[in-house]
Amino acid sequence: MELKLPVSDAAPYPALRIQGPSPVCVQAMLENIGSCHSEMTAIALYLYDSVLTRERWPKIAEYFHHIMIVEMRHLELFCQAAQLLGADPRLWSNAGGASYWNASCCSYRKDLPALLNAAAAGESQTIAQYRRQAEQLPDPNICELLKRILLDEEKHLVIFRRLYQEYCGPGRQN
Repeated sequence: MELKLPVSDAAPYPALRIQGPSPVCVQAMLENIGSCHSEMTAIALYLYDSVLTRERWPKIAEYFHHIMIVEMRHLELFCQAAQLLGADPRLWSNAGGASYWNASCCSYRKDLPALLNAAAAGESQTIAQYRRQAEQLPDPNICELLKRILLDEEKHLVIFRRLYQEYCGPGRQN
């Protein structure tokens, strides 16, 4: 199935480099990797959502699948950035003490409107998180990476909102 809306921006990702050690950058990268609001959570949810919607809504399932792949690229980039910063890029966050990612971070939904709304809300939260980080982190290289990843996340938000309108908007039966 050909997807009409691109799931990633055409701009290249910046080369990964850092200015030097930065505990605040490490904490941000680990938050993006393995907190309950992280790329790992998005990947797990989008995998679940893709499987769940495959039979009844194959177009939605394809979008979830392809967006999941983009989120996997983001996870890889954040892991590489964390490693360059000297951190162990495990699926964990160190905000308030080390906490490993687990599947309880996911909010599993089966109702299509709730599922698409949750995906859009997650993307909105991610956009706010990455914008905040891009404005506050001291390393311009990390900020450049965040700004590029934001371009993808903004596309994902548009896609989930459009899918909601198409499948769940006024007068729609799902």
